[in-house]
Amino acid sequence: MDKFNKFFQRLFSSTSLLWKASFALLFVCTGIGILVAFGFKDKLMAAFAGVLVLYGISRFFAFYTEYKSDDDE
Repeated sequence: MDKFNKFFQRLFSSTSLLWKASFALLFVCTGIGILVAFGFKDKLMAAFAGVLVLYGISRFFAFYTEYKSDDDE
């Protein structure tokens, strides 16, 4: 539980980390929402949703690397 509290304490103390995590979550959830709403009937929307999810995952990776580099300091 202490690691959980430490994670959120560092997340909310750094605005850069908070923005990166928020937008990563936004992109992933939007992509999943589009997939749920439209399904795979429209191939272009499915491709767009896939791109959104991949971009969100890359944003999570950027967030994680900054979080870890901040932890080392």
